[in-house]
Parts: sequence; structure tokens; C-alpha cells
Amino acid sequence: QYGVYGEHAVLYCSYSSVQPVYSVRWYKNGKEFFSYLPGKVSPITIHNLPGINVELTKSSMNYVTLSPLSLDSTGRYRCEVSEEVGNHND
Repeated sequence: QYGVYGEHAVLYCSYSSVQPVYSVRWYKNGKEFFSYLPGKVSPITIHNLPGINVELTKSSMNYVTLSPLSLDSTGRYRCEVSEEVGNHND
């Protein structure tokens, strides 16, 4: 999707999971800039990258809002969802 300089963009992460979600992480050009760990008291962690301005109050486990956009915001974005692994005692 295309963004407009100075405006905002909302990135959605769509997934279906049988197990509880351990983490949702967002990457720009292969570098992590946002993680959401539902089990933590402070679930959101943001890593500084050029062009990444996360609007914290408008971001969650399912989407990230970037605002304002700059020329440095250009790149390839992807999300990664990890499930919790259960213990099996056979």
C-alpha cells in the first residue's frame, strides 16, 4: 500500500491461531521495530528505526499505526506471529 508524506498509515496483521499468541512482531526491511507480547504488563516494545514513528495509542496486537510518515518510512513491512508452545507430559 502507498502512504502520503506527513499523513498516517495503519498496518494490519491478519492471522488465525489455535494456540494462545505469544508475540506479534513487526519488521521493516528485516529489522524489528514493534513487538506486542500479550502476557506482559507492558506488552508493547518499540525499537527506533529511521522513518518509524509508531502512534502508541493507536497500535495493538492486530495493527500498528505509523504517524507521521516520512520519506524514510518507505520499505517492505511484514508481521510475524508466534504461538505459545504447550508442555506435553507423555
